[in-house]
Amino acid sequence: IKDTDTLWRIAMKVRPNKSISIYQVMHALYEKNPQSFLDKNMNHLRTGSYLKIPSIREFHSIEPELAKKKSDQDDSLWEKKKQGKLTTNEIDLVAKK
Repeated sequence: IKDTDTLWRIAMKVRPNKSISIYQVMHALYEKNPQSFLDKNMNHLRTGSYLKIPSIREFHSIEPELAKKKSDQDDSLWEKKKQGKLTTNEIDLVAKK
């Protein structure tokens, strides 16, 4: 991971086909590589880490609606983090869902 990488761009490169949503790919990457994300947020990639690529079966095992919901939640929290308004309690609360 380079500091200019985003999970969206990585997911676009590794997405095996269009039967799998980009959100399923992002969520599967997140689940397979939790050590590569800071603040339990898909938007906060750890520079210098390496990502293991999930199998097609792993991509398909992710519920599309839940993957989109996780992405939307993380986007919201990421905006708060950029504004300096994100608390540890919020991170932990979302991680438990």
